This record gives sequence, structure tokens and C-alpha cells, in this order.
Amino acid sequence: MRLVLTLCVGIVLAAWADAQQAGSTLTAAERLKQLQSNRTLVGQLVQHGVTLANANEPLKRAEECRRAMGDLSIALNGAIDAQDPNRVAELGDHLTAIVDRGLIPNLKDALPDATPGSPTYEQFQTLHKSSSDEMQRLQNSVPQLDALGRSSQVKAMLANWSKTREELANIR
Repeated sequence: MRLVLTLCVGIVLAAWADAQQAGSTLTAAERLKQLQSNRTLVGQLVQHGVTLANANEPLKRAEECRRAMGDLSIALNGAIDAQDPNRVAELGDHLTAIVDRGLIPNLKDALPDATPGSPTYEQFQTLHKSSSDEMQRLQNSVPQLDALGRSSQVKAMLANWSKTREELANIR
């Protein structure tokens, strides 16, 4: 399972790096600014991937996925504020990948040990609720009526989020 998660993180990072270059007509100054804004986030995501690979319990892996969600959420909020539909869609797709391929499978794996009354149960419930709430908050923060909300990329990302939120909600 750790190998799969590590590979998923690697694939996401590789796809992200590739997407930054594909079809780009950015100037050198714009590329430098993009690199600077991505550098911190990529470093954080790599660290989450390393921690995730070393975690031995599904709940600990799910917690690390939640931390990665938090870092992506911060970057996503910046892209929303900047009204950058390409960046919003890109970061939103990465967030979806972390939730779909990391958080949800690990929450499902942790569920058998999360019996009511156990410490694991409380951790599970807290993590599940905070993850669901964060997805809802992010979805609500994307304006629906301006150019950002009308972007086909952002609409597709929001549709994926709805499916992911539903799958997350169904974990019980």
C-alpha cells in the first residue's frame, strides 16, 4: 500500500511538473514566478509523500493525506483569489487525486479498527469530518457566476469534487 501511495504522489508531482511546461507561452519572468510559487508547495507535498510512505497504519496515512490537503487548500485559495482558472483546476485536480487515491482508501482501511468508543474511532471521526468540511468549504469558495466559475476546466474540477465528496461521505 505504501508503494502505491508513494507512486501516486510521484505521478501527481510528475504530471504537475509536466503540466507547468506543456503548451506554455510564458515569459522567463513568468516562469520564474511560477517556479517560486510552486517550489514551496512541491517541497511540502514531497515531504508528505515521504511521511506517508513511512507510516505503518492506515489512519496515520490518512492523517498525512489530510495534511497534504491542507497545503493544497492554501495554494488553491491563492489561485481562487487571483481568479486563475487554469491554476484552480490544476490544484483542484491534485487535491482530488490525494483524496481519491490516498485519503479515502486509507480511511476505508482504518474503518475496521475504528469501533465506537475506541481512541481510533474518535481520531477517525475527527479526520473524516475535517476532510469532508474542507472539501465543502473549498467547493463553496469557488465563485460560480464570474469568469472563474464559468471556466470549463473549473466546472469539470467541481464535478469531480462532488463525486469525491460523495464517496468520502459514504465512508461509515
